[in-house]
Amino acid sequence: MPARDAFHALVRSVLEREGWTVTHDPYHIDLGFRRLYLAIPSEIHRRFFKYPFIQTVIQRNQIPLIIYTTATQEGLQWIH
Repeated sequence: MPARDAFHALVRSVLEREGWTVTHDPYHIDLGFRRLYLAIPSEIHRRFFKYPFIQTVIQRNQIPLIIYTTATQEGLQWIH
């Protein structure tokens, strides 16, 4: 089982405040039935995701993103 990173509880809290219900924690991935989101701290998104190569990978693979702030523990942006 993978280790949870430092932001696991924060992202879960953000999702629950936005009206989501977490039903499986951890969730075992079955890629055929669910849409998965990649949760990224806003600081990382600003620094890393500005590069054209990264933007191309995200777009080609249609990876939806949740951008959140670690300071206020709020979701900032959902990118589908």
